[in-house]
Amino acid sequence: MNAFFHSPENSDEHNWRMLALFSVYRVTLAAAFLTLFAAGLGPSFLGRHSPLLFAVLSIAYVIVTLFSAALAFWRKPSYSKQAGMALLLDMLFLVLLMHSSGGISSGLGMLLIIPVVFFSSVVPGRYAVFAAALCASAILGEQVYAAVNQCFTDMAFTPAGILGAAFFTVALLATSLSRRARENELLADQHMLDLANMEQLNAFILQHMETGVLVVDEEQNVRMMNEAAWYFLGLPERWKEAPLAKLSADLFERLQSWMADKSQSVANFRVGGSGVTLQPVFKHLGQSMDAGALIFLEDAAIISQRAQQMKLASLGRLTASIAHEIRNPLGAVSHAGQLLQESPALDEADKRLLQIIDNNSERVNQIIENVLQLSRRSESNAKRITLRSYVEKFVAQYLRNYADKKIDIQIEFEPGDIDIEIDTSQMDQVLINLLDNAIEHSSPDERGRVFLHVMGGQERRLGGAYLDVIDNGPGVDPSLGQQVFEPFFTTRQTGSGLGLYIARELCESNRALLEYVPMPQGKGSCFRILFMGQVKMKASQ
Repeated sequence: MNAFFHSPENSDEHNWRMLALFSVYRVTLAAAFLTLFAAGLGPSFLGRHSPLLFAVLSIAYVIVTLFSAALAFWRKPSYSKQAGMALLLDMLFLVLLMHSSGGISSGLGMLLIIPVVFFSSVVPGRYAVFAAALCASAILGEQVYAAVNQCFTDMAFTPAGILGAAFFTVALLATSLSRRARENELLADQHMLDLANMEQLNAFILQHMETGVLVVDEEQNVRMMNEAAWYFLGLPERWKEAPLAKLSADLFERLQSWMADKSQSVANFRVGGSGVTLQPVFKHLGQSMDAGALIFLEDAAIISQRAQQMKLASLGRLTASIAHEIRNPLGAVSHAGQLLQESPALDEADKRLLQIIDNNSERVNQIIENVLQLSRRSESNAKRITLRSYVEKFVAQYLRNYADKKIDIQIEFEPGDIDIEIDTSQMDQVLINLLDNAIEHSSPDERGRVFLHVMGGQERRLGGAYLDVIDNGPGVDPSLGQQVFEPFFTTRQTGSGLGLYIARELCESNRALLEYVPMPQGKGSCFRILFMGQVKMKASQ
């Protein structure tokens, strides 16, 4: 992308354009003198005093102006030198042509006003006055020469003086108008530059937004799409002016529904096999209802993550006060139970009741710890890792921590290495919870056997990847597939019902989705972590 905030256009360019126009005028004027005199079509006063001198001067003037035009085209030497040279040559030729045509009465001296105006428009004011003085002196000098040599019967010093005064007047006017015109042109250039910079800045911001943006016309053809939308829709190779229905049938269907009834809410949709769930927002372009539409696409995982952070902030304040209010009486109950257990006069029934008090006190305390852990959880610190390497290291550490138990974890990877962006400490908590549950619910015949399956997207452009944790237990009742993620829902008397809820919350903080995948009855349970963040596939070694 081009850099922002270029400097305004230099005034030299303006002067070169003026010089080019003046060169065209000079060539045209010289050619007109020669053509009219040679064809005998011009006024009778042309060359009246000295026809031969007029003819020679006309030919020389054409040659000189053509050479000057070539120099102006090459832009060498500088425009200020070329402007001064053009003024001197025009003054010389026009005064001599005027003399050969009968002096100031021929009116050719008026043509010197044009070179004076040009010179005054491209040089500072003091030089413009000098140019006017020089031309006025040339006119008066020609009259003095004619009077001394008695070239003409009538002398015209008064018209010569008036013409000289006209040179000064037009020089001053041209200087003032040129300065204003140049200032206006620079101001206009600056405004155009500001608009161009603003356009580039808007385009830069638009392309680097996390929100996808599409513009569709009245025929539902995509006219513009930023990089985020291009990624969300599966990286289409040819999208310019392509029908929206071809790029995304789901998005097209929702656009049609919104245009038919703008009061209804627009449902989210998942793109292909990428695992990215998008939330579309539609806005009209223009006043007409039949005009095009502006479409915003938000990653639902990011929206959920933002909502999650707000929820955790509120939950943190609530749980801090709850923990204080509950732990004090809970501690008193637990301590009283421990003191009663030391009494020698208790029978077995009383001991059983005290054991129930102790177990449930511990359970309530664990629930408080889990809630506090959830509310105190910091934002995810994601970094790019290789999923295969991470899973292997985690399983090795997990087996070392439970070396006293008989645990068998089998891992399968396909196709090749997969890079993802996650917070490994938070993902460790998720996998520990899932593996603990899998081992707890595994089959009694094959106690402790768990299967991990890491899978990448079928197509690289879709970028999906997931990790399955599968046990060989009786499985989850299909009717309870979604309830298992609700807080405080548990099928065990000793469970707190927060493990899977916390695991799903941690996954959402890492732009991942934890879901239960139904399996045949009695064939175990499968919990899938679907990574929806930045996933990069690597070729198999």
